[in-house]
Amino acid sequence: MYTLYYSPGSASMVVHLALLEIGAPHKVELVDFDTDAQHSAAYLKLNPQGVVPTLVIDGKSLTESAALLMIL
Repeated sequence: MYTLYYSPGSASMVVHLALLEIGAPHKVELVDFDTDAQHSAAYLKLNPQGVVPTLVIDGKSLTESAALLMIL
């Protein structure tokens, strides 16, 4: 199962649509920019750049929406 860390209105939405389109089992986790969650220690452990989207596949964090679309 994939886990997509996203924020509404960001480049992560196209990755979410791709996951839906291919029927990949996934869950989504909101990264709340209003509370600065992208800079929390837990999120920076997943993505040291502190940006969205981050897609976790088999325990490995991958970033950059264009690259994620190519992987999917």
